[in-house]
Amino acid sequence: MIVGYNPDTDDPPGGDRWTYEWAMNTPGVTVETHPAPWDVPELSRVAGPYRNGYMLGLAVGRTGDFGVLAHLNPKSRGAAGTAAFADYMRLPLWRRPAT
Repeated sequence: MIVGYNPDTDDPPGGDRWTYEWAMNTPGVTVETHPAPWDVPELSRVAGPYRNGYMLGLAVGRTGDFGVLAHLNPKSRGAAGTAAFADYMRLPLWRRPAT
């Protein structure tokens, strides 16, 4: 499981945290975290989209079954943009409402 959650800072909450916790507590699932580089001044406004694109690139480059789970929130463009890019890249995509 590739997830953009940062367990050291508990960021971002919501779907990223839920996915991380699910994967950590599910036997046979390995977790790879890739937090957004918010601390890089030149990336501070675009760190999330860069991270999301990077994770999609990792998925494309891996063998085996990889897909994208997008927790969509109408107030957030990040997951919607990631889902659109995953769809464009022809990755299997599951859209779910954010809780």
